[in-house]
Amino acid sequence: MLTWQETVIRLFLSDLLGGLIGLDRGKRDLGAGLRTHMLVSVGSALLMLVSAHGFSPSLSSPWSS
Repeated sequence: MLTWQETVIRLFLSDLLGGLIGLDRGKRDLGAGLRTHMLVSVGSALLMLVSAHGFSPSLSSPWSS
């Protein structure tokens, strides 16, 4: 299980890397820019963290032997 520090670091890194992609697209005057890429990258990272680690306690408790 991840600690809250590891979760925050992963979300921050996804925000940073998505922002770099958005800055590059903004300089080239392409469609989606900084804010869009930051929101999409943080949203996808959060979805992956929740799907990978968020359901494990509820799946193992009632029927585990």
